[in-house]
Amino acid sequence: MTLCEAFVRKYLTVEKKSICMQMRRSKTDALNIMTGMDVDEKNFDKSDSVLVPYTWSQFFQQSLQFAKSMIHLGIPERSVITIQGVNSPEHFMAIMGSICSNCVFSDQYLTNSPEACLLQIQHSGTTMIVCDTWSTLKSKYLVNERELLKLGVKTAVIFAEFGHEFGGEGRRTHQKSQNDEERINVYNWT
Repeated sequence: MTLCEAFVRKYLTVEKKSICMQMRRSKTDALNIMTGMDVDEKNFDKSDSVLVPYTWSQFFQQSLQFAKSMIHLGIPERSVITIQGVNSPEHFMAIMGSICSNCVFSDQYLTNSPEACLLQIQHSGTTMIVCDTWSTLKSKYLVNERELLKLGVKTAVIFAEFGHEFGGEGRRTHQKSQNDEERINVYNWT
């Protein structure tokens, strides 16, 4: 039995409304997750947080949504997806979504240097990067953006900054920059 089959069987046998996992989130992020809309952070105290539960049904649907998104982005089957970030529901959903879309995931340590990240990407043949924050993507991966593009990495997804623009730079797209260089597409989880 494959991991994907075991995941589907678990989903089919468990009570759909039972809690799969919980994560403490700031109120802003919790509202962004629940409503799918960008909520103004100025109206909320970030030190005040709430416990956000994820049911098996939500977890399964989000994993399948990530798998569908990968297919929509043109990530072929059996591709390698590099995932780096804190343990969170989205991290695990990205892993399960990768498996459900018939791809292989390569998990990286948070403590890896940019050189170690690049080396792992070279050896694994990664086609897509999934990481937790814009600052992680920028400091660990985009410092080697030219090399990543040469290796075939065209897409990156950020999963822990809900509804936020990337470091004030807005949504990055895979277009040529002012000096005619290609850039990596960067998408937000939401």
